[in-house]
Amino acid sequence: MESLKTLLLMAPMAGITDGPFRILALRGGADLVFTEMISARGIVWQNPKTLAMLKITPSERPISVQIFGDDPEIIGEASRYVYRYVKPEGIDLNFSCPVAKIRRSGAGAELLKNPQLLKMIVRQVRRVAPDIIVSAKIRPGINKNENLLKKIIPVLEDAGVDRITIHCRYADDFHDGVADWSIIRQAVKMTKIPIIVSGGINCPEDARRCLKETGCGGLMIGRAAIGNWKIFNQIKRYLNNGQDTSRENSPDKRLKNLSEHAKTIIAYYGTETALKKIRPALPYYLLNLPNARVARRIISQVETMEDIEKIVALVNI
Repeated sequence: MESLKTLLLMAPMAGITDGPFRILALRGGADLVFTEMISARGIVWQNPKTLAMLKITPSERPISVQIFGDDPEIIGEASRYVYRYVKPEGIDLNFSCPVAKIRRSGAGAELLKNPQLLKMIVRQVRRVAPDIIVSAKIRPGINKNENLLKKIIPVLEDAGVDRITIHCRYADDFHDGVADWSIIRQAVKMTKIPIIVSGGINCPEDARRCLKETGCGGLMIGRAAIGNWKIFNQIKRYLNNGQDTSRENSPDKRLKNLSEHAKTIIAYYGTETALKKIRPALPYYLLNLPNARVARRIISQVETMEDIEKIVALVNI
């Protein structure tokens, strides 16, 4: 009965996990959702676009706000603001982003090179947010030449994190290649706090196999949830009673999910023109469908529900 002790988390994804998607993920069975990665400096400087990312409705809870940055004091001040005004169930620290722009600023995965700086950041956040979950998302290192977990995990635990999520690919690999779950087996032996797996979980069968192979405390689902945000409930039913849920990710089901996603965006933002926000998710809904290549050519033009219906008609043959 793995599900009784397994957290299923929706991964933070830039351009994807806005309010409507968080609502859908919770509706689809996620135990916890995350904001997109949010700049600590943007919060402290009260940047309007940054603060807009912190507007959270009751339907998006429980939620953890993911923050990135490189300065302990600024991250601490940003966390203080989030703790006081947003009142999330958790704050997550991004030490895993592999994007060059983020790493050049000294943030994201670049911080893996400096465990003592990680400790300072976590302690600042723990100090201002004493009674909510403080978690960290990391990678095993920058590249396969050096696994940094033995240096990083004890430092994070000592600094006071409640959970650690490990993306099972090195920073230089981005999302390429097979996720290496053996990394998790090593990490679980290093600490008493829960280790969450990120990477390589695309279906309920993957979830069960990952749990058995790693002994992890939870699973974080990212890209596999974009076109199939009901995957969390599918995993739970499979873990509980072995129920085959493969048909629930069939083309017709995905297109129904797409329609529900579009309607949720309109209801959330109060305007049909907000459907532009669904564009980054559309390729995932169209994956392996007939005429998907043709449909992808018009994704950049999607602005209305009528446009969504045209795409559905094009691939629903």
